[in-house]
Amino acid sequence: MLDLVPRILSPYAQKNHRVFMDRRYSSPALFRKLLSLGFLPVGTVQSYRKNLPTVFKDTKLKKGERVAKQCDEM
Repeated sequence: MLDLVPRILSPYAQKNHRVFMDRRYSSPALFRKLLSLGFLPVGTVQSYRKNLPTVFKDTKLKKGERVAKQCDEM
């Protein structure tokens, strides 16, 4: 996935397009790669993904609640 998505989106690189990702495909590594290519990634995540902040893994949410986190340029 880390190579496939940037390859598909390569014609649109460096144009500051937003890329919306489903929780199944989004990850910090992919978002960093897309940022380096000039995209603005947005998406939800699944709590068991690698390299996520602990706030996503430790927080038990009720229906309708959300947790948001920002990391440097992300």
